[in-house]
Amino acid sequence: MSPLAFNAIVTGALLAAAGLAPFLAPGAARSAAAAFPRSVWPGRVLAAVAVTWFAYLLLQEKMAFIEERRFIVYLGAPLVYLAAVFLMDEMLSVRALGAVLLLLPQPLLDAAFFHDHPSRLAVTVFAYALVIVGCVLVWSPYRFRQAAAALERMPVLRRGLGAGIVAFGALLLALGLFWY
Repeated sequence: MSPLAFNAIVTGALLAAAGLAPFLAPGAARSAAAAFPRSVWPGRVLAAVAVTWFAYLLLQEKMAFIEERRFIVYLGAPLVYLAAVFLMDEMLSVRALGAVLLLLPQPLLDAAFFHDHPSRLAVTVFAYALVIVGCVLVWSPYRFRQAAAALERMPVLRRGLGAGIVAFGALLLALGLFWY
C-alpha cells in the first residue's frame, strides 16, 4: 500500500465519520459544536498536539541553523505550549484546531507529491482547503462560532454539508482502496 493510499483511506474514513455525525446524532453534534469554542481540555490537548507536532517537524529539518540550536526547540516547545494555554485561553480550542489543521496537510502533500496521476489532486486540493480553514480559525476563531450558529439555524445546510463531507470522504476512501 502506497503512502498516498494509506493517507487517503485514513482521511476518507475520518471525513465520512465526521460527516455522519449530524445525521446519526443531530442533537449531540449541535451541542458539541456550540460548546467546543469555550471547551478548556480539548483546547489544551489540541494545543499540545500542535506544539509537539511542530517541534517534531522542526527537528526533522536538516538545516544548519536548527541543528546547532536544537536545545532551543526542546526548551521552547513547552514554553510555547504554556504561553498558549495561559495567555491565549480565549477560544483556545478553535485556535488549536486551526493549528492542527495547518499541520495536517504536510503528510498528505508529501504522500501525493510522487504520485503521478491527476487523481492525486483530490488529496492536494483537500490539503490546501485545510490550510485555508486552519488560517481562518487561527486568526479569527469567532468564525467557528458564527458558522456553527448558521448551521444551527439552517438544518438543510447542515445536512447538505454533512452529505458533502460524507461524499468526499467516500471518494477518498474509494481512491485509496482501488486507485492509489
